[in-house]
This record gives sequence, C-alpha cells and structure tokens, in this order.
Amino acid sequence: MTYSIVYDAVQIKTTHFENPAPLINMNELAAGILIACRQAGAEPPELTVGMSVNEFRTAFLQAIDGREGANPRLLSAIREYPHEKLLIDEAAKATYEFGLTLPDLN
Repeated sequence: MTYSIVYDAVQIKTTHFENPAPLINMNELAAGILIACRQAGAEPPELTVGMSVNEFRTAFLQAIDGREGANPRLLSAIREYPHEKLLIDEAAKATYEFGLTLPDLN
C-alpha cells in the first residue's frame, strides 16, 4: 500500500496544479519516471541500487527522446528534481518494481 501512495502523490503533484509540485524524494522520482515512460509508450530504463539519480534520469530522457504523450508537467518535475548526486536506494527500487506490476499507471 505504501508504494501505491507514492504513485498517487506523483499523479496529484503533476496533474492538479498549474505548476507541478516538486518531487521530494527518490521514490517519487522513480514513480514519476515509470509513469512518464508508460504515458510515452517507452521502455522503462533499468534501475539499480547504487546508481546515481543523474544516471537514472539521463537513461529515462534517452528512453523517451522523440516520443510524445508524457505529461509535460510530470516531465518538468522529473527534470527539476534537485538531488542528482544521490544514489538510488532499496526503497526507490522497490517503489519502481511495484509500479512495473501495475497494469494501468497513466
């Protein structure tokens, strides 16, 4: 249940406000990236514990390059995530893997 709340939070932050509310942790970033990949019809990038946030975000941006369909406010929130030097932890990986099991994530 905790993981599903993260996905709900990302959806609310990026759809209910004119300017998206910032993503506040790696769990929200991981969820946002997976949602945006699904929206754009792109293959989600691999996420491993210990990789940098910047590396993960770069892989995501390459995966959606040239694709349309992702919510622009969500993309903005992902691009503006400020903690790029942090390393992905177990909780973010678990959140991401949970999202991979959800059939309807748009």
